[in-house]
Amino acid sequence: MRAHETLHPDVSVVAIHLDFGDRGNDSAFTVRECDAATAREHTERGDVPPHGDWWRGINQTLTIFDNLVFNTDRHTGNLLIGDDWRVWFIDHTRAFQTRRELRNPESIEFIQRRLWRRLEDLPDEEVRERLAPYLGGRELMALLARRRHLVRHIEGLIARRGERAVLFDYSYDLAAWNGR
Repeated sequence: MRAHETLHPDVSVVAIHLDFGDRGNDSAFTVRECDAATAREHTERGDVPPHGDWWRGINQTLTIFDNLVFNTDRHTGNLLIGDDWRVWFIDHTRAFQTRRELRNPESIEFIQRRLWRRLEDLPDEEVRERLAPYLGGRELMALLARRRHLVRHIEGLIARRGERAVLFDYSYDLAAWNGR
């Protein structure tokens, strides 16, 4: 089974999960795109993102996602970037822990408006239905608690700084930056 969620026009989260049924050995693995390199490899080559604000938005989306799923293993080796700068968040084997607080709320400064609306409006029941095959009850309840904390944190940012300073929209065209 392959689960694919789009968080942002230029970011995808790909999770592959194999259910071996009666063997009792579920497993996950990552498939690496041949035209992608890790963020570490891009840095070592001296590659520069095509647009600074866009890259800040990508990193902020990653920060929000990692807080939501309580990922404790984010580093430049598990962020894939295609030659066209399309981004994939990979390696979530240390995510979905049972801790209910946000991992680094102070690192959340702004959020894509579309992602904010989805976080704000997403019914708990939809989360339960979609994730119950993959998460245990404690992990699922912790995820829902973190989502509530995340929503409250962003509401606080908006109240203190205003929507214009916290919410943003993507209007960047990666294809144009890549000369396509």
